[in-house]
Amino acid sequence: MRLVLAGGTLLAFLALPHLARGTLLARATPRVLFWFGLLSLLGMSAAFVGLLVAMVAPEPANVVETCVGAAARLLAHPSGHWPSVVAAVVLLGFLARATTAWARTFRDARRARPPRGELPGERIATRRYLGRADPDVRVLPADEPIAYTVGLLRPRTVLSVGLLRSLGDRERRAVLAHERAHARRRHTLVLFVANAIARAFGFVPSVRLSVAYMATALEATADAEAAETVGDPLVVAEALASVARLRLTGAHPVPGMGSGDLAYRVRRLTSEGAPGGARGLVLAVVSLGVAVLALQGAAWSVGRALAVDAGAEGHLPWHAQHGAAPVL
Repeated sequence: MRLVLAGGTLLAFLALPHLARGTLLARATPRVLFWFGLLSLLGMSAAFVGLLVAMVAPEPANVVETCVGAAARLLAHPSGHWPSVVAAVVLLGFLARATTAWARTFRDARRARPPRGELPGERIATRRYLGRADPDVRVLPADEPIAYTVGLLRPRTVLSVGLLRSLGDRERRAVLAHERAHARRRHTLVLFVANAIARAFGFVPSVRLSVAYMATALEATADAEAAETVGDPLVVAEALASVARLRLTGAHPVPGMGSGDLAYRVRRLTSEGAPGGARGLVLAVVSLGVAVLALQGAAWSVGRALAVDAGAEGHLPWHAQHGAAPVL
């Protein structure tokens, strides 16, 4: 029962991001889009762990009993408990992928940080394109189009001369305001976690799509703040179009501002916004999670009650041998 319930829950959470894609990208606000992606990831993770636990211990038990009993069975008869062996191998494989992904993402984040010292020509480029120096904004004298924010504790914005040279004055202000919004809201921490998850489990389409929802929501939020800063959302939309053009024509992709679903972001900037009718999807995810927890709790209670009854019946003959009165 638990195995079927966990497997069905996992399939439901895997299918939900794909089934709701059209509605989310057409009607959802960035906040709804973000929470839908986050809750979907949490639901898939919980359902996957529940499936592994059900494979290791079909009978309901607490965590300590599950671990000790599974280890004893594997050591005594490994071939006779192949579901537990498969679950252990799968779990170890996923843990190894997660650890490697976190390490590689942290390494890439360190490499993306600008050097501490000032680069040759950086001060001149900063004054020319930004007007004044800012300790939290670095302008790299590079021809590649670059615009991103990096740093977990102290986010810093990195722009390149190649990108700034390709944009007009108002578009430069929009790009800078967009990246500053990421730094002010500490989006870099969330994006770091999302990138690590995508790198580890991106081979699962539903995981990749849920992470894309979260990234698009954060980019759209930064777009909205940039539109308030420059005073015209169309300027931000024009900057997005310019960045998209550089992504297509340049030899190197534009990291940072060019991320997420551009169609969704442009639509949010050039219209009155989504009506927010997709909030029901988030409620559906939450309701599904609560229902699963309730069903698992019920199955757990019933299984424990049956186990206790079976133990009591098996213990009656021993009471009879010792002259004890049978338990009615």
